[in-house]
Formats: sequence, C-alpha cells, structure tokens
Amino acid sequence: MSLNSFEIPQKRFESRVSLLEEVRRRPDLPLAMHEAGQAFAYEFNDISLRISALEKTTRIINGEPVVFGGRTEPAPAVQITKYNLWQHVVCMMAGVAAQYVVDEQGALNSAVADMQRAAECIERVGLNQQQADELIIEAAKAGANIVTKNIATVRTIADLLEQKKGIEGDEIRDIVRRQKDDTIRS
Repeated sequence: MSLNSFEIPQKRFESRVSLLEEVRRRPDLPLAMHEAGQAFAYEFNDISLRISALEKTTRIINGEPVVFGGRTEPAPAVQITKYNLWQHVVCMMAGVAAQYVVDEQGALNSAVADMQRAAECIERVGLNQQQADELIIEAAKAGANIVTKNIATVRTIADLLEQKKGIEGDEIRDIVRRQKDDTIRS
C-alpha cells in the first residue's frame, strides 16, 4: 500500500472538517440548503413559487403538530392531485438532498418529516402504502439527481435565503434563469 492510497481518505476528511466549520459559522445554512433545494426543484419542474423562507411554522402531520424551520410555497397554492403528485413529491424530497450536502444528520431528521408530508399527500390521492413507499423512494432519487446536477444554483439560492431569511418567487426564478443563461453561454 502506497502513501498515495491515503490521500483520498485524507482529502475527504479535510473536506468534511471544513464543511463542519462552515456550518458552525453559519448555523442557518442547513435549513437554507433544505429550502433552496425545494425551491430550485419547484422552479425546475415549472411550478412557480410564491416564497421560500426560514421561519418556524407548524404543520399537522398524522394528527400531530410538527414544527418546521422553513417553508417553500408554490404560487398560487396548488391542489395536489394524481396528475401533479410526482412533481410535488420530487420537490419535497429535493430539500433533503440539498441539506445532506452540508448536514447529513439534520438531513436524516428532515427526511422523516418530508416523507411524512409526502405520504399525507399521496394518501389524499388514494395510493396504498406500498405505492406511497415506492413513489417516495423514486422521488427522493429524482430530487437528489436534480440537486446534484444543479448544486451551484441551489447553493446560490441558499446563500441568499440565509442572508435575507426570505426570498420571493420572482427572485428565485431570476437566479435560476441567470444560471441557465450562464450554462448556455459556456
């Protein structure tokens, strides 16, 4: 075994330490990444947003109040049906993928809440538990793929969201549009 074989784990370790230091300096970053991932995914799926914000909200999930630290809302409020269910569940799960980039443990906690929220939507359109589980797993993969391919844009949205604590849908659309224009020019 050569010394070079230790370089990759060492670089990963250094990268992880650097990321932990950044999260320590910027405690709102994990939540901002979560909301930015969802916001980007909605816009990516041509679902216009009203707002994405870092603020405490309470939602009722399975009859119990659950406190969330952020909200990302389509504009206008959209009724989720069997025809648009896939897009919405992908968007919900994209937040977890984005948060995972900077906060693995927090992302796991967020995933539970987002999966419960998605399961509630799925139940309302009449799918059974097995169908719901399969849809959530596939939607999580699709959300992670969208975030991974567009992480620079998601990070730009997260940085602005962290700074301003709230971003209107028009600002998010402008960021996404500028990023697309930059990609086309490259």
